[in-house]
Amino acid sequence: MEETKETFEDYINNIKDFKQNTRKAIIREYNKYLEFFDDIPLFNTKIIKNNINDDDFYKTMSSKKQAVSMLINYFCYLNMNKNIVDMRDLLTGINIKMNKDYKIRNTELKKTLPPKRELLKYNLKNFKEKKYRSYIINYLLYIYNVRNLDLDLYIINDKKLIENNKNYLVIKKNFIEYIRDNYKTKENYGKKIHIIKSVKFNYAVREIMKNIYENENNENNENNENEKKDIIIPLLNDKKNLTQEITKYTYQQLTEGNIFKIFITEKKELKHYNKLANNRGASLDVIMKNYILNN
Repeated sequence: MEETKETFEDYINNIKDFKQNTRKAIIREYNKYLEFFDDIPLFNTKIIKNNINDDDFYKTMSSKKQAVSMLINYFCYLNMNKNIVDMRDLLTGINIKMNKDYKIRNTELKKTLPPKRELLKYNLKNFKEKKYRSYIINYLLYIYNVRNLDLDLYIINDKKLIENNKNYLVIKKNFIEYIRDNYKTKENYGKKIHIIKSVKFNYAVREIMKNIYENENNENNENNENEKKDIIIPLLNDKKNLTQEITKYTYQQLTEGNIFKIFITEKKELKHYNKLANNRGASLDVIMKNYILNN
């Protein structure tokens, strides 16, 4: 099996149409399957189907889908057409079930999620109460429809501090430059740069920088206001569990996914859906199927 394993990994790594993350995900799923079941039976797809449907091993529909997608590639590698057809049939059934589950879940969410106006009022309150970190996080969630990873960023006062594959809020003279170079779908959509001119947002970011700068001056007993210091400020305190960290700042501890559902559900025209999908770095098809609660 080791020789097959190595050659399968070579096969996956040489498929030009696959992104690097896709290759890694397929190989990871392949190793997981072998860890669970020792081998992949080539002439009995019924056993494979039973394995995939075993909730003790694949506990979610998403994990089942990832495993079946790997198996399709595995049987393509072996040129076993009947097995490919069987796995594609299994994948179709999983997709149908997932779509039904999404609709049921979204129907329930529509009854329980707060309206957008409550979230906007909450963030205005954050600003008035000088909770600037909370204000910045929620502003980016509302306006740029970001995921958790996009908020793992640093506030800086000089572009020379920028490193690749990191996110930044760069303080410029008349605006804030939001650079997203580390987010879930970057391989598909590339680096994103936004110019933010909102007066409140600019003020909030500058206040955080000002407070850190003043604290450092006090600690070092330095009072030279003309001396410019390079300062890097992480927006988030805990980066090990981004969901837990970010929901500390959101209205009713809402997750970024549910916040996005609230905002996109209240948009009525296709052009708005396209803009929000582009902000998030997601296909319109994914947005329409998974996030719009009115469907």
